[in-house]
Amino acid sequence: MKHAERLALLQEWEKHYRELDRVTISLEAVVGNIVESPLGATMWKVFEQYTAVLSQLVGDSFDWLNWYWLENNMGRKKMTAQAARWKVWRKITNIKILCTLIEADVDKD
Repeated sequence: MKHAERLALLQEWEKHYRELDRVTISLEAVVGNIVESPLGATMWKVFEQYTAVLSQLVGDSFDWLNWYWLENNMGRKKMTAQAARWKVWRKITNIKILCTLIEADVDKD
């Protein structure tokens, strides 16, 4: 897979996350906490499954997508990571850097 293709898929994933997060916040303003409700659980389970499939598709051998989403809060925490081929740790603050991280451990086409 080419860099541009991988990046486009990751950007689309990020866009869907932002939309799902926005909808969750809007719904919670009206009905209260929905994350643990059947509706909220289903919405986020679908995103979790989407993430798993996308991870395989883009060659994410080290589960970086889940880490970026769940631990690094989609880059907001500015956490550092190190690909196996990198000599230094780098801040992973956006989807472009995440793409570079994933690609560092993927055989190039």
